Amino acid sequence: MRTSAMLSDNRAAASRTGLRALRAFTVVVFAGLFATACDRKSPITETNDILGITITPNPTTLAATSTRQFTAVGSNAFTGKNQQITPVWTVLSGGGTITSTGLFTAGPTPGTYTNTVQAAAQGRTATATVTVTVGPLATITVTPNPQTLAPGALQQFAAVGRDAAGNIVSFSPVWSVSTAGGGTINNAGMFTAGNTAGTFTNTVVASSGSITGTATVTVSPGPLTTITVTPSPATLAVGATQQFTAVGRDANGNAVLITPTWSVAAGGGTINSTGLHGRCNARNVHEHGNRDERRFLRSRNGDRYRWTAHDNHRDTESGQPEFWPDPAVHRGRS
Repeated sequence: MRTSAMLSDNRAAASRTGLRALRAFTVVVFAGLFATACDRKSPITETNDILGITITPNPTTLAATSTRQFTAVGSNAFTGKNQQITPVWTVLSGGGTITSTGLFTAGPTPGTYTNTVQAAAQGRTATATVTVTVGPLATITVTPNPQTLAPGALQQFAAVGRDAAGNIVSFSPVWSVSTAGGGTINNAGMFTAGNTAGTFTNTVVASSGSITGTATVTVSPGPLTTITVTPSPATLAVGATQQFTAVGRDANGNAVLITPTWSVAAGGGTINSTGLHGRCNARNVHEHGNRDERRFLRSRNGDRYRWTAHDNHRDTESGQPEFWPDPAVHRGRS
């Protein structure tokens, strides 16, 4: 009995010893395998393949006709880090144009162009969204231009601002009248024509900072109110001629173009349609008999007067005797 117990204990001890030996052997084997693996080159190699592309900036906002530089990087398939690529750039849905290096130029039309910029490389693509806004004020147009006004008349002017692409830009103009004059203007653009007639080039000015727009105003004369005849008075020798002129003016003294009708109101001579106060000499009448003969002859203006030839008064051009009208005898036109 005692011997059996001892044998049983010996078997158990042997079993435990064998298990420990097996464990130790397993550790050694695995350690060897690990060392061998470390000594050999890894079968997993690095690659330049990319998993995706990132575009910057995205999204971006820029003014019409301005430029923006885009860049694109790839995500390395092995390391996951960013990797330099040479993408092909294209514009898919408008908004502008792009160069082969990614320089984008916005178009003239404002709006949001979703996913319009594309970069492609190694079969991978990415897109970016662009918003084009109205650009800064570039020009101002003043209307109406030109405008003709009577003295003292009112005219409302308007100013429209646009960017470099022609898009309307909201702004508050500062109104003024240049040194050319022609009238006055208030802060709302209401112009009052002055009293002096003339053409005042680029006199109405709308400005915002250094940007200006102008309009030309012509102030026309008002209605005719006076006619001035010159010379007045005029002193003439008997039978002499005198050219008279007539100038019309409005209430402000501006000259008004007129075509006057000439006439003689209180005698003293005759006048033609051009304002020439005339005489009759030997070239204008037919002599009858001796030079002292009095006859009714037709003068230049068609009236019939009695003329008397005088030998002691001769025409300076022809040398012929002058015939002077006798105002006491006048038979009118015939």
